[in-house]
Amino acid sequence: MDFRKVIQRHVSQCEFFLAVIGRNWATVCDAGGTPRLMNPNDFVRLEIEAALAREIPVTPLLVDGAVMPREDQLPPSLHPLLYMNAATIRHGRDFEPDVRRRVKGLHEAAEWYATPAVGERRDVSPPVPKAGDRHEITLPGGVTMAFAWCPPGTFLMGSPESELDRAPVEQQHQVTLTKGFFTGIHPVTQAQYQAVVGANPSHFKGDQLPVECVSWEDAINFCAVVMQKTGTDLRLPTEAQWEYAARGGTAMPFYWGLELNGMQANCDGSNPYGTTTKGPNLETTTTVGSYAGKYPHPWGLTDVIGNV
Repeated sequence: MDFRKVIQRHVSQCEFFLAVIGRNWATVCDAGGTPRLMNPNDFVRLEIEAALAREIPVTPLLVDGAVMPREDQLPPSLHPLLYMNAATIRHGRDFEPDVRRRVKGLHEAAEWYATPAVGERRDVSPPVPKAGDRHEITLPGGVTMAFAWCPPGTFLMGSPESELDRAPVEQQHQVTLTKGFFTGIHPVTQAQYQAVVGANPSHFKGDQLPVECVSWEDAINFCAVVMQKTGTDLRLPTEAQWEYAARGGTAMPFYWGLELNGMQANCDGSNPYGTTTKGPNLETTTTVGSYAGKYPHPWGLTDVIGNV
């Protein structure tokens, strides 16, 4: 089994996440002398990234005299960890009882927030969506359109100079999105486009295939008509929002890893990326969500790479 999938699945089921930090946690290196946390495929990094991306409450636990690492010791994807309240716990035979007390306290706090005392007033503002939370609207004709929540956050836009096939214009720079946003869980389908615009210009026909052969002006018009008919404030994403959503909180070329050969998404697998293994080249679009089960996106999106 691919350990990245296992990590994503199990972390998604967590109510709380405890990040245990020892004295050498941020400085342990691989055989080549590179800090392990700087490796995008390090399993500890993947675990914490998965929890942060899903906005699961994270508590750093400092053990054996450890202190919180410096910002320059962590990849940007783990920087939010520095702003979490850390707790100091003992090691050795005291480790397990200290962890149990911490977990008990977290559950008690969650219960306290969920059940106000009689006569007590609590903040009744709408709850902030969590990463991947769904929202659905109904288009004309009863066709639905689903969206997933992308939380606010900071990421490195562009690509590092070491990345394969990098273009010079992809200068890497830090971008902070101060507000979260809902984005369509997959490209607009032909059924959705037909319901809104009343036409289907696509070459490859099928209700659940993505609409193609549309211009930027067509896409803008689609958003405007949806707003007019449903009252939903719909628009195209900015370039930063799109890349942030496509990465899904990761810092890799693709949210699933470093390789693309037509197995992970609908593309020309005869010209593979990051591997010499060639894959399929379907030469047609595929039903939206066809690849979601194999390589689940941290925030529940599909077809953010490939297909159209």
